[in-house]
Amino acid sequence: MLQRWNEGLQELERALPRIANVPTLLIWGSRDKAVAPASAERLKRNFRQCQLVMMNGIGHLPYEEAPDEFNRVVKAFLFLPGESR
Repeated sequence: MLQRWNEGLQELERALPRIANVPTLLIWGSRDKAVAPASAERLKRNFRQCQLVMMNGIGHLPYEEAPDEFNRVVKAFLFLPGESR
């Protein structure tokens, strides 16, 4: 993974215009040491419909560090108000 890190980032940047209209949820940990939290705002600007949730006190793996909160955020994004869950 590390050997192809830059190549992977370039591929992601090329894909962003093609997926700009896809409703997107970004979940970031405020204490992420692998990917700087400040990069979340820059990434968000590439999407027309994007929700960014910054999880305070959480690192790089929010789904492991705070699974209940992570699941709540994802479910709220996926289900429209009034829909059965």
